[in-house]
Amino acid sequence: MKKFLPILKKTAFAFFFVIITTTVANAATYFSIANGNWNVNTTWSLTSGGAAVGAGVFPIAGDIVTIEGGDNVTIPAGFSAFCTTLNAATASLAVSGNITVGFAGSTSREGTINMAAGGTLTCAGNVTIGNDGTSAAIASEITQGAGSIVNVTGNVSIITPGNNFTNRWAVNDGTASITGTLTMANTGGANQDCAFSVSTGTATITGAVTMNGAANENLLSVTGAGTLNLGNSISAANGTFTLGAGSTVNYTGTAQTLRATTTYQNLIVSGSGAKTTTGVTIAAAGRLSMQGTATITAAPTYTAGATLEYAGSGAQTSTNTEIGAA
Repeated sequence: MKKFLPILKKTAFAFFFVIITTTVANAATYFSIANGNWNVNTTWSLTSGGAAVGAGVFPIAGDIVTIEGGDNVTIPAGFSAFCTTLNAATASLAVSGNITVGFAGSTSREGTINMAAGGTLTCAGNVTIGNDGTSAAIASEITQGAGSIVNVTGNVSIITPGNNFTNRWAVNDGTASITGTLTMANTGGANQDCAFSVSTGTATITGAVTMNGAANENLLSVTGAGTLNLGNSISAANGTFTLGAGSTVNYTGTAQTLRATTTYQNLIVSGSGAKTTTGVTIAAAGRLSMQGTATITAAPTYTAGATLEYAGSGAQTSTNTEIGAA
């Protein structure tokens, strides 16, 4: 039976939470019963709400782990944590270093992090989805549920999957935050995709969004009434940027250039500085909201029924730059 194996290991003073695929027999099932470190027996029981396991016992490779409601489990620096399946709902896991979803040493290199409704994952380092090892890559992903939270302090890289597969981060109706950059690989194949998507949740990316692949290789999307906050640059032409009905994109940085290859449903320009808006289109029944102290360099194309809103942090004067010449 194929299962996923997360590993946290120390290499050159960096810590990795790695998920691989392996075949496991005689797996034990652990449930958290208290706040604590992964490698402390009083954190775990073999039954939900049961007694703590014996001294020196904690989840190892091949085991199934559920972090139960309200418990906060920490993987301490310098410790290697292993399990086959990780479930977290209304609970949290903190990783002090880097996370790699997928492992070069496995046959398929596929891996998955599933954050159930209410679960929280905090990573103080970088996250790599996929792995560039020598074995044939399948696909790796982070999948979030309603109310789940994933916070990454560092950068996120989504690298090339196997043919006919997609490496992805699906925020869905959860909340995601990337303090660093988001980079998608140039996969070189129409059937090898890298994707980052939001449905009705919220994703905030403070650093640059770089799509190195072609339109059929890199996919950035808000498919429902979700929100994507962009604090820096976004690739002007590479990849595909898709926005569904009711979606919102908020450019929160300073003097950004807006991507003009898509039609915005609800567009917010906030933060400060002049935002370059050449070629931007607002959908029918869509909205351009001018917030913060930001200005724009050119009037967008307003589809019939679109609106312009002034909601800045100070006095604002309407001009033809926002409205367009009569």
